[in-house]
Amino acid sequence: ISCLSVSAIKKPIDKMMNFELFDSIFNAGVVPDSMIAASVSDDDIGVLLRTHLISERFLQGYISAEINKGDLFSGASKDKDKCKMSYFSKLQCAKHNGLPEFTFDALKALNDERNDMAHEIGKDKISASLIDIMELSCLQIAGHSDIALDDHHMQTWDENGEPIAVYKYRDIQTPPRVKLLILFGCLVRRTLESKGKSLANAKTAATYTPTKTHLHPKITYSTTQSFKRT
Repeated sequence: ISCLSVSAIKKPIDKMMNFELFDSIFNAGVVPDSMIAASVSDDDIGVLLRTHLISERFLQGYISAEINKGDLFSGASKDKDKCKMSYFSKLQCAKHNGLPEFTFDALKALNDERNDMAHEIGKDKISASLIDIMELSCLQIAGHSDIALDDHHMQTWDENGEPIAVYKYRDIQTPPRVKLLILFGCLVRRTLESKGKSLANAKTAATYTPTKTHLHPKITYSTTQSFKRT
């Protein structure tokens, strides 16, 4: 498949997004490990770069699922059938295939911040402006049944199933790198629900008790996503 033209990759008319295909791309492979690694990191650069890579996998899953043509982006680096596009081209392609405007704005800001951090010496902190844009985008996405953003949180456990920390989004002590992860999870959930995906609301930290079979070393749980190593 040629991926030189963003407008050439377009889903069939009146076709529902293939959520099973999306899940096979986004919720498998390295994504859980990357989210877990980001959740226990105290390095803003590392968290931002991992979140950026995970968001790129999200875009790959979104595009593939929208046009329902299988995983367009996986394969060996020399695979002629592998679709090769820059992050921004993938973002444009996703927008061309129905990605909500506010999701586009959030991921564009994430991409811009990643590029700034990668090329500016001394820029090693996640900016307040990125958090503001991500939050605004989450608040403006319509057509979802998600809990209020103020109720979102992230919780981590160690390999023995013992709680490490609980971070509430509105807590002033929650660092920007954790807020970014919470917002990204919220953005993914609300985007998918706006496209018609049915997602059960996760329980809050006060009522949710993970089972031993669910736990694995350094599992991360939030009100939007649950990840474990397989």
